[in-house]
Amino acid sequence: MATITCKRCEGKGRLAHFGHVNNGVCLSCRGSGKVLKTKRVTTLETCYTVVAFNGTRVHCGTDKAKAEALHVEWIAMNCHGHIESREVKKTTHVPV
Repeated sequence: MATITCKRCEGKGRLAHFGHVNNGVCLSCRGSGKVLKTKRVTTLETCYTVVAFNGTRVHCGTDKAKAEALHVEWIAMNCHGHIESREVKKTTHVPV
């Protein structure tokens, strides 16, 4: 994996003007002066929320099976509702 010189501390590993925070150690490179070269990758994820007619909302994240199971459980308790889904952008940094 490729490393590059830290842009925040210019490879010194310390920031004199932040000497009062963590003794000035650069938080970006953790004092090494080098950072891993990465690129941003954006993906779309579907997130699910179960909504009851009384206004109760349960966020299930990306777990569709959990949302469906909760919906069935609510129907068994005579508490009807529906499942909402929405697309969410997720940005991650991956090594180059």
